[in-house]
Amino acid sequence: MINNFDDIRPFYDEEVQQAIQRLVKESSFLKILAHFFEQADIPLVVENLGKVNSLAQFRNELIYAVVLKLRKDTTAQLSSHGIKQEALQSPCLIISNHRDIVMDSAFLNLLLHEAGINTVQVAIGNNLLVNDMVTDLAKLNRNFTVRRNVPSRQLYEYSHQLSAYIRHVQNSLGESVWIAQREGRAKDGNDQTQPGLLKMLSIAGADEDVIASLKELKMLPLSISYEYDPCALLKAEELYKKKIDGKYEKKADDDLQSMILGITGFKGRVHYQFCNPLNPLFEQIAVEGKSKNDIIKAITALIDREIHEAYYCWPTNYIAFDKLEGEQKFVDKYDAEDLANFEQHLSTLLIRSTIDDKAAIEQEVLHMYAFPVYNKLKYSANNMKEA
Repeated sequence: MINNFDDIRPFYDEEVQQAIQRLVKESSFLKILAHFFEQADIPLVVENLGKVNSLAQFRNELIYAVVLKLRKDTTAQLSSHGIKQEALQSPCLIISNHRDIVMDSAFLNLLLHEAGINTVQVAIGNNLLVNDMVTDLAKLNRNFTVRRNVPSRQLYEYSHQLSAYIRHVQNSLGESVWIAQREGRAKDGNDQTQPGLLKMLSIAGADEDVIASLKELKMLPLSISYEYDPCALLKAEELYKKKIDGKYEKKADDDLQSMILGITGFKGRVHYQFCNPLNPLFEQIAVEGKSKNDIIKAITALIDREIHEAYYCWPTNYIAFDKLEGEQKFVDKYDAEDLANFEQHLSTLLIRSTIDDKAAIEQEVLHMYAFPVYNKLKYSANNMKEA
């Protein structure tokens, strides 16, 4: 069974040192090290990496040091709620909204590690494996590959392999998995679960019943919120071009630029809100007389509700909402300093934008920040979590 996953799995421990030897010969990798370590310390870092012979050692020797520095340098605060719940004490499938290509899962694993909880394997799209160095780093960091843009004739085969691999990680390796609720980031800030993801997750289950199959995965929704999005301008310009041209043709280095900016850019405060486990909530879904597609739609709505209700709104979200609505509905959620900081952020983005229609870009950015508030308003005001 394990051999069936060779094209998507992370490295095995016995493959780690070979990958490290490839990395330390790469000038680009050495430049990355120079961003996180003093130049005089790099020879020692490389020497220590030469003694690493497992994925766990690689995390302890390099990854945690890097993510700790990123927390210190690029956030004002990293917090979580619900991380001590029982669901995280055994293998589960963490399904979250998706804001940043790298940092969503990197911060998640840091929080789990610091809470004394086993870290997770991470799903990553093959479109992000832009070169051999990135691929080696991803596989050393326990990322497994999700194929994007699969030909329709191969979709079932690839979906079954991925669905089976997630079960293999949980049942054979005893590890949890993180996956985003949709393919790619929610560039407009509107977090919505893709039904196709749930179809894929259920396809390798022991039971043909979709709810019974998904119950095997012990799904746990997670709501991730950033006070500031380092990639806000890139996302806004992409959305604008799609509206004007009807499509957006990615340039060769778009994904790499997004990864670098998302990693190094300032995020302000970042919060991880662990939601309620889905298995007990499945009882809320009426299945009698419903088609499989209808049941999947009901499950996507359930996940969306959990993520939207749990979303930790920052002053930036409330300010953007009030600006769009031309009112002061949430004026009690922010102060003059919050407003000035956000307006400076917005002004900086518009100055940097290469798009002539600044008003349109401003609207895209405001919607991006405001969407979590709009989504929360779908539910009872009593359930709104405040920053």
